Amino acid sequence: MTSPPITRLDLDPVERFHEARGFDEWQEHRSRAIGPALGPGNRFVASFEEFPPRIASFRASVEDMSRQIMAAAPAPQ
Repeated sequence: MTSPPITRLDLDPVERFHEARGFDEWQEHRSRAIGPALGPGNRFVASFEEFPPRIASFRASVEDMSRQIMAAAPAPQ
């Protein structure tokens, strides 16, 4: 497969069609949609420079969580 998988979530909500027989051919005939979709996607990503996220995104790091827990814990007496 040379292009990213195309999934119509309204028709295949559990994304099982990717393993179906004939999916590669179906996707080849619809890969023309990838090029036009890149324009809006690139503009969206570029908008983060002008309008950066207001808060940091969540990162699930065990070390960071451990530090926060230890910092919030009461001091031993």
